Amino acid sequence: MAYIITLTATPEYYPVSAHSAATVTVTATVVNEHGNPADHVDVAFSSPQFRFEPPTPVATNHGGKAVKHFNYPLGGVITITAALHHGPSATVSVFAYSPELKQVRITNAPHNHINQHSINAGIQAEVPAPIRIVTGELFEFHWGDATRQRFIQSEIDGLPYGVPWVLNLKTQFAPETVLKDGCYRVYYAVFDQVGNVSICKPKEITVTGSNYSKLLAPVLLPASLHNKIDREAARHGVTIRIPAQPEIKAGNSYRINLNITPGADSQEPAETRHIHSGTVVATNADINFNITYSSGLLEGLDNVTGEFVYDIAPAGGGRISYSLPLVTRIDTVGPRLSTDELTEESARDLTEEFTDAEAQEPAQDE
Repeated sequence: MAYIITLTATPEYYPVSAHSAATVTVTATVVNEHGNPADHVDVAFSSPQFRFEPPTPVATNHGGKAVKHFNYPLGGVITITAALHHGPSATVSVFAYSPELKQVRITNAPHNHINQHSINAGIQAEVPAPIRIVTGELFEFHWGDATRQRFIQSEIDGLPYGVPWVLNLKTQFAPETVLKDGCYRVYYAVFDQVGNVSICKPKEITVTGSNYSKLLAPVLLPASLHNKIDREAARHGVTIRIPAQPEIKAGNSYRINLNITPGADSQEPAETRHIHSGTVVATNADINFNITYSSGLLEGLDNVTGEFVYDIAPAGGGRISYSLPLVTRIDTVGPRLSTDELTEESARDLTEEFTDAEAQEPAQDE
């Protein structure tokens, strides 16, 4: 039976203290393909930062939940993974931050919210200088999954420099990775020369209404087609793949369309063909749909430009996200004869017709 697993941590952020260690509760929730809680399913918890004790799996209760508790007195980002045996897994991050480190300063983000007007005005992030910095320390800036690093160096007079450190989001990162719609954790980490790490308390930055909010383009398989579908490829069948990406989650609905633009010398109108619709079964997994010859979805396309696109709608309603297009050349009709070739072929057909007719006439006596 297929399962879906999600993972949460409480608290997600806590200050590192020399006097006490916070207790973090991680809860894995397992449901079946119908969305019902899965009872008595073993969940294994793991982390690269420490070993869970006892290390044995935890069985889900009647609500589909398995729970673990842990203490981690050191600073940094703690990554916890919950996995099913030969099944899916989920990961959550917990931030043990150092209260003495100031948070990242971000321009044009009132109430930690960024829209397209803010992006047009420019987004800068400043990593502030701590009270004390030492030559050789490494500062690592995080905006979601995007990172940059900077070493603290010494000038001629021996004074360390490198922070404050200002980063321009639109020039120092690919904007479509840091400024498309979504929620981003923004923070920095400081590594000393012996490997100890301290992090600031993250900020949750939300981006909405961004022009960069496009899902990845679908992919045409097999790759040997090089985005061209001819009559032979259509006869064997092709596959349209929606790549796995963080914006696509289990329970979302998806729809694949083909926008058709005829050639300049074609008299056919442009049209849109609905290819497939469905529900996302698993987070972080590709979605593949096979277009077979018998489906007729590619029938009658004579040397046209086709754009495969898809959209994703969250479960329960909400903002629909649209993909970038996969541009293809499609010709499932095959080559057509030129005017001269048509004339020659018609003449041959006419000659063959008279020859056949003469052969069938009975011989007459002289």
